[in-house]
Amino acid sequence: MNMKNYMIYFIVITALVLASCASASEEVATAPVSEVEVAAAEPTEIVTLNEAVEIIDGTELTVERIEARPVISTRTDISFAFEVPRLSAQNQVLIISTLQPLLPVDPQVLVQYYFDEAEIKGINTDLAIAQMIYNTNELKYGGLFAINNPGGLGMENNARSRQKFDTLQMGVRAHIQHLKGYASSSDLRTNVVDSRRSILITEDFLGNVGTLGQLFFTWYDYEGVAEKVIDILNRQYTSVL
Repeated sequence: MNMKNYMIYFIVITALVLASCASASEEVATAPVSEVEVAAAEPTEIVTLNEAVEIIDGTELTVERIEARPVISTRTDISFAFEVPRLSAQNQVLIISTLQPLLPVDPQVLVQYYFDEAEIKGINTDLAIAQMIYNTNELKYGGLFAINNPGGLGMENNARSRQKFDTLQMGVRAHIQHLKGYASSSDLRTNVVDSRRSILITEDFLGNVGTLGQLFFTWYDYEGVAEKVIDILNRQYTSVL
């Protein structure tokens, strides 16, 4: 092989190698990402930076503390419904007040109803109040309060099927009881005002959801509600905690 033929051979081989590398790189870039990889890439924590004043050796110093809190998602276990709330009653009053709500009562009264009734049934007020805010279009829709039904019981069908309650506290109690019905099959025992509980029993929904996503999809029977309620919840955590 003379020098000229050798150079041509070398150029051809080099071009083929470069083309092969480019093809392999393109395949890696366009390879489909598995659901497991997507799930792993999603954020699992909300990180916040808080400042605290500490006295060190007699001197006041401002210390920055990083706190991480789990992000609530549609895959969050239903046991979240029974967790101790992260938001206090004061936090909730502040959140509701900033929404400029159309309420028949003071925000403090509404929040206290939720805390009182949720404590009796062991329900997380963070979840219940976030759902109530969603139902009422961030408290701008007064129709549900006109019938004392902040939980929107029956609203998944049509206006005629919406439940009416004698008092707002009774409506809050029904909301808490219905939420517990989806999350647990335990007996409510006393003061049962949730007339739609029988539906949970006949449709085999009682205590039969495993995640928050399943909870809200089963409750409303259409896509997207879980994401909206959970977005409200995470925004509350980010703004207050």
